[in-house]
Amino acid sequence: MNNKLKDTNVKLKSFFEANFKEETYFDEESFIINKGSTQVLVKAENITEDHVVIDLISHVVKNAKVDDNLKNFLLRANSELKFGAFGLLFDDTITFQHSILANDFSEVDLKSSINAVASVADYYDDIIVEKAGGKRALDDLNDDA
Repeated sequence: MNNKLKDTNVKLKSFFEANFKEETYFDEESFIINKGSTQVLVKAENITEDHVVIDLISHVVKNAKVDDNLKNFLLRANSELKFGAFGLLFDDTITFQHSILANDFSEVDLKSSINAVASVADYYDDIIVEKAGGKRALDDLNDDA
């Protein structure tokens, strides 16, 4: 891990301890916040030797019927949203992700981004389950506990 990534992780840990202490689970390199019916994973990664990006990822729905209708719905939603995008993992888990450059991130921007990703995932999870079945990701996680 290079120094820029280490510095970013130190800043992130301090940010989460100050702003989300009761809601955050973390290790040295990632942070998870519970918000509504979703979780947001926050993780910093190098994109070049000199640049770090902070990814904010929410698993939205698992085990949905991923067909052309759902894919079209998600693509249309992507075109209407002002930031972030829906995606599919290898197991067809539907995600919502947004990334910000970490080199000079502000705490206000990071907090706003976390809340926005959580709000989008929380809003769309019920709509997606109604359209395509499956479970909201947090419900699936709670069932496994």
